[in-house]
Amino acid sequence: MLKIENLKKKYDKKMILDGLTLKVEKGDIYGFLGQNGAGKTTTLNCITKLIDYDQGEIQIDSNATINYLKESPLLYEYMTGREYLSYLYQLSHKNTSKKRIDELLESVGLSDHHNKRIKYYSRGMKQRLGIACTLINDPDFIMLDEPTSALDPQGRQDVIDIMKALNQQGKTILFSTHILSDVEAVCNRVGILHNNRLIKEGLLSDILSHKDMYQIQVENTEIALQYLNQHPDIEVTRSENKQIIFSVKTSGNTVFSTLSNINTEIYEFKKHALTLQELFLKAVKS
Repeated sequence: MLKIENLKKKYDKKMILDGLTLKVEKGDIYGFLGQNGAGKTTTLNCITKLIDYDQGEIQIDSNATINYLKESPLLYEYMTGREYLSYLYQLSHKNTSKKRIDELLESVGLSDHHNKRIKYYSRGMKQRLGIACTLINDPDFIMLDEPTSALDPQGRQDVIDIMKALNQQGKTILFSTHILSDVEAVCNRVGILHNNRLIKEGLLSDILSHKDMYQIQVENTEIALQYLNQHPDIEVTRSENKQIIFSVKTSGNTVFSTLSNINTEIYEFKKHALTLQELFLKAVKS
């Protein structure tokens, strides 16, 4: 659906994107992760040709219709939700379809608010209306820039549910965010942007299935940490409430031989399922 190769973009002398390469497959919900200022919005603006880029190649399926919703969309707030969608529909279709407008309002959960002026909408309602706007011409590929940013928990959940429903209808979605829990809730693929480059990309399930992460629960955390930190092939990730999470650079046999020499009782030992937050923090620190 989308392929980006070696994308580079500078503002004045500051490098914003330095050789960005990523791929979004048809049917993906792709989470484009990065800290604020990492270059996520710049990437989306390059894809949509809102800005020029200095080098690289962007390929989009020639048969795909692509729509883009920027963060905090500007809407004509004197209109009602229905009037605004009808206005946009007429711009692209030269007439108004009440059935289509009803479908759009229903798809984003605004049927009960269609006659309310947009200036009285909550931020979450405005975001849902913005998503409805991107669906006017039934696109194949939707790009959303920070769609859950600054929303309350219910508003975020509403947007996540809408993305899931659209994906089930066959839509491919690329959305940028810095909210890790939203990515875990909805995405099948993820890319992490840091220091102007994509530092990790792949299926979320593959990325999180780290083979060399373990966790133990011990009687004396101080003794266990002292021992583990001395081992050259072990890196402690987190320690709290007598539980220690660590990664091992070599084989699993190292784990068993090391643990057998710790001079404190071990109550629990098991593989650790990496969270996206742990992955993200580990990736941006490396």
